[in-house]
Amino acid sequence: MAAANPRLRPVEAFVVRSKGREMVALHDPMRYSEEIVLVSAEAMLILSAFDGTRDVRQVQEELMRQTGQLLPTAEIDAMLAKLDEAHLLDNENFAAFLAGQVAKYAALADRPALLAGQAYPKEAEEIRKTLDGYFLEAAKLPDDALHAGAAAARIVLPAGFERESPADEGGAVRGLIAPHIDPRRGGACIAKAYAKARNDPADLYVIFGTAHGECDAPYALTRKNYATPLGVAETDRALVDSLVSTLGPEPLADEFVHKTEHSIEFQVLFLQHALAGKAFRILPILCGSLHPAVIAGMSPDLADMRVARFHFTLASELAKGRGKICFIAGADFSHIGMRFGDRQGPRPRPMRPHLTRRSATIATATGCAATRRSTRSCARARGPPDGCCATSSRSKRRPARWSPSPLWCCARNPGSVSAS
Repeated sequence: MAAANPRLRPVEAFVVRSKGREMVALHDPMRYSEEIVLVSAEAMLILSAFDGTRDVRQVQEELMRQTGQLLPTAEIDAMLAKLDEAHLLDNENFAAFLAGQVAKYAALADRPALLAGQAYPKEAEEIRKTLDGYFLEAAKLPDDALHAGAAAARIVLPAGFERESPADEGGAVRGLIAPHIDPRRGGACIAKAYAKARNDPADLYVIFGTAHGECDAPYALTRKNYATPLGVAETDRALVDSLVSTLGPEPLADEFVHKTEHSIEFQVLFLQHALAGKAFRILPILCGSLHPAVIAGMSPDLADMRVARFHFTLASELAKGRGKICFIAGADFSHIGMRFGDRQGPRPRPMRPHLTRRSATIATATGCAATRRSTRSCARARGPPDGCCATSSRSKRRPARWSPSPLWCCARNPGSVSAS
């Protein structure tokens, strides 16, 4: 018998063909559960009624009102049982499952690679070949697309955005922006940024990633190392402990979010490849949403004092002689396509000027340069960090478009906004 008032958890739906029939695949975007449930397109109407406010009888009545058909209770119960087995219902069964997952993850010393064998190969040798290909493709991407985009958008770039000269290739890199998109789609774009890291390796990489999952605190730290098939990237646990000793346990309360989040994993993978054979440490930080600050039109420092305290403490700890430091923002500038709310799929040629203009606009706001595919190493960042919020506030209705939190954090830290 189905539980009273069943509630469907947030799920991602996409159309697939199964046995010659068009079906809808449902899966957990948070990847707490790896199960995929196939349902008919007609069943989506039923699923939309599982919002926690109706019991099964009321769902039947609503469907009768909308379609004129009575769906047997047994069919609804069978559908609910399938969803419950896949942990896609928000109920006690899911709560117990999640608690078990959190406990199991807490016992690990290293965060295991989430997307090895999916977004990139499982075997180290195959990964190296694949990433070598991305770096070769990246070398062909133009370096002056930011200026072309600015000209197209009639944007005047601030001082410090001079075109690169060959001398810049050997300059010190103190900040990088790289997408966290699937490398199969944007591998060359990510490699474009990490080619810079090869020239001037740091001792410590402070990586700000986008937390696509829910975080109660503004930031989620972790003591776990990041493991990939290329090896284990060592997290600076002493630094994490120093931060927690001042800030309290809150930044570690959402540590589990790291398990299912890809935005830092991709940065670590490319960093390991770019710095092959060189020792380095990381400080992985997942960033929550800046949406409250965007809506209020305020600096995140003022909108939430926990943000100001976190960055003040971080800056204080980083000033204690921790070697050469580089800040990384794992952030996408643009998401396009119907999956992200567009009314139609992407059209490569018409979209390119728009994306290039958008990259130039965001780059001006953050003070970080960008390639035509929306990324660029920010070796000469100059802009104010709150420009991110001002730019984001003009996109309030389309929050999935880009990732202001890591960009703001990267620009917020003094070490990332100047370079020799």
